[in-house]
Amino acid sequence: MIEALICHICEANPYSHGSSAQLQQPDLKVYTHNLHTTLMSPYSKPPVDWKILPPEIWTLIFRHATLVPDLISTELCNYGMGDPIMSQQRKRHKQSLRTKQSLVRVCKTWYSSAIRFLYEAVLLGRGKSLASLYEGLERSHRQLIDSATGELPLGWWTKRLDVAMRDSTNDSNSDMALVGSIVAMLPNLSILTFDIHGHGYSPAYGGLGILPSSILQSTSPENLNVVYWYSSNVMPTAEDWLEFLSSRPHLRSISDFAWGEYLPVTDAVPNFPSLTSLHLSHSWSVEYFSRLELPHLQHLTCRANYNFMQNLAPFLQNHGANLMSLSTDCHASAWNMLPLISETCPNLISLELVTDDWSSLPDNRSALPPIRTMKLACRHPQHGHLYRRLFDFIVEAITVCPTLKTIQFSDERSIGNLNEYLRVLQGQLKILSDAGVTLENAEGLLIALS
Repeated sequence: MIEALICHICEANPYSHGSSAQLQQPDLKVYTHNLHTTLMSPYSKPPVDWKILPPEIWTLIFRHATLVPDLISTELCNYGMGDPIMSQQRKRHKQSLRTKQSLVRVCKTWYSSAIRFLYEAVLLGRGKSLASLYEGLERSHRQLIDSATGELPLGWWTKRLDVAMRDSTNDSNSDMALVGSIVAMLPNLSILTFDIHGHGYSPAYGGLGILPSSILQSTSPENLNVVYWYSSNVMPTAEDWLEFLSSRPHLRSISDFAWGEYLPVTDAVPNFPSLTSLHLSHSWSVEYFSRLELPHLQHLTCRANYNFMQNLAPFLQNHGANLMSLSTDCHASAWNMLPLISETCPNLISLELVTDDWSSLPDNRSALPPIRTMKLACRHPQHGHLYRRLFDFIVEAITVCPTLKTIQFSDERSIGNLNEYLRVLQGQLKILSDAGVTLENAEGLLIALS
């Protein structure tokens, strides 16, 4: 409703497509009429006087209209790896950006209130946009210093930066230098991700291939909490990465990447006093982190192949007692892990299983640890007989694991057409209901099956 309302107002405003320099004060009579037309029914009360509505109320409305759950959260397990599942969040992020762009174009008043949300999570999607973004950030910073008004520069509001260029300019080296300059303008950056797919950045196409050290070193040691790598086109050197890790004591979540033959030296061991979440996909990293002290590690994500799983035992033997949640792919070879998980992770509360289809769910359910929540995700839409396989698995899981009371589907595509097959699932659904087991969507809301 709020998004529709804002779009309605933006379309009616003659300045909604102008630059910020062209913005005018709002015509409150026009806005009141639009709001009245949108919201009023024959039984509604007369519209309120919007002139007396405090700016704080508009700020709350803007926050609600543009919110993407967990996008800027650094809480445990609220952020994920570069799994296809996360493309849903990327889609919502882009939709949110379009709404924010509309808000700041309405009028000066809305610009002042909404500009912080536009710059809160920045997505670098194209190489040719880097220069204009840097110029805008630098101009804002310079103007506020010169004017001494006490206002905050645009870069102050940025909590998350996704470096995800899908193309490059003619000079990829200059592009990466601009990324470093942009990062330096973001003092409160807490989440930094890399998903660079543009061919121009890959060494195979003449690109740099190595991440300039200035990018990581420009981040704030006090505020940076999360660093993720989704692709291996551009990576830091082992020396730069270890120097970065050693100088960022407040990191709470990191991922590994495909380093190839350039592995970190074993005698350089960084300290991770704040690390709570680790996302691993490569054999070198599970071996490396097995040797480190991780006193506060609580969440582990494994997106890995057979060789990785073979090396996981030492890691879980060293760190499994601290884990409260674990997420892993359903590879056929991986499910020899379940007894190991039960043995080494006595405090596990949540287990997430990610699969390509429900037929790949493990058969040895008797080895499930005594968890409270099971998260299930499937990367592809499913059909009737596979839903039956899914709910047979859930019913048996709650039978062998009586502590299990919540089933959460962490991918919307997993159950997109579930309602079409309820008739053939009535028996399993009744068992779940009688056992007090709840079904939730990715946002933790109860799923109503009707």
